[in-house]
Amino acid sequence: MIEYKNLDREIIREISEVYVNAFNCEPWNDKWTIESASKRISQMINCEGFNGLVAFDGEKLVGMILGSIEYYYDAVLFQIKELCVEPKIKGAGIGSKLLSEFITRLKAKGIDRVILLTLKTNETEGFYKKHGFKTFENMIMMGKEI
Repeated sequence: MIEYKNLDREIIREISEVYVNAFNCEPWNDKWTIESASKRISQMINCEGFNGLVAFDGEKLVGMILGSIEYYYDAVLFQIKELCVEPKIKGAGIGSKLLSEFITRLKAKGIDRVILLTLKTNETEGFYKKHGFKTFENMIMMGKEI
């Protein structure tokens, strides 16, 4: 039975372990360490408007979702910065349930929209499309190495 808890700083180490496990494998193949992941997660937790949710299977943390509230002239939206599930149990529906539970909680707080950036792969884009997200054709993400 999956139990959901608000994400807080007390479990940054556990969250970082799931983060490293999830994002250092396919499709991302990142090179996170516990230290670098802990810094990223701490930074997000300290952001104004932060909100996050973790999923536990018994005593074991198995997934997380986090981000922050952003205000626009016509909406209050939530930007998901990270969503991940322990890779060993990926595909068991935990990510879907976690996202659904989180969106229900955001709705109850008056959030109008949810946005996110993700790697453009069938796996990632397909997951979010399955949950009603749309690809914005008139928006792009750009960057530059400096």
